[in-house]
Amino acid sequence: MRRIGLAADAMKRLDCVWSQRKLSITTKLRVYFTCVLPILLYGSETWTLIQADWNKLDSFHIRCQGRILHISWHDFVSNDEVLRRTSLFDVSYIVCKRRLGLFSHVARLRSDVPANQIRQICTKTRVASSLHRSGDVPVVAH
Repeated sequence: MRRIGLAADAMKRLDCVWSQRKLSITTKLRVYFTCVLPILLYGSETWTLIQADWNKLDSFHIRCQGRILHISWHDFVSNDEVLRRTSLFDVSYIVCKRRLGLFSHVARLRSDVPANQIRQICTKTRVASSLHRSGDVPVVAH
């Protein structure tokens, strides 16, 4: 994925920050969260990803955190342990949160805005088809 390459370049340019012993881990994680993650996840609200892409994103995210924590791959530290040490979330959780934010933004738009009209059509179609399959009668609140 191109985004991983761009974010890796940003990580490389910040090597002087990651190797700085005077900075706390918290400060380094804030730099990562504000300078690298936005590059990695730019536009992720609208991505359609397969499982292999999610794995690549998660792998890169963990690798970056390990680099910040000065964990080498032969230290045999699990991904869960790295996430526990940094208190950061999985990429999939962050993307899901961003998607929900976009969805709620579109839902608050005026009803004549095309994006909101598409959302209304898609959600009505899904609700109606799922209710039709289950045999229930759809309830419409006015």
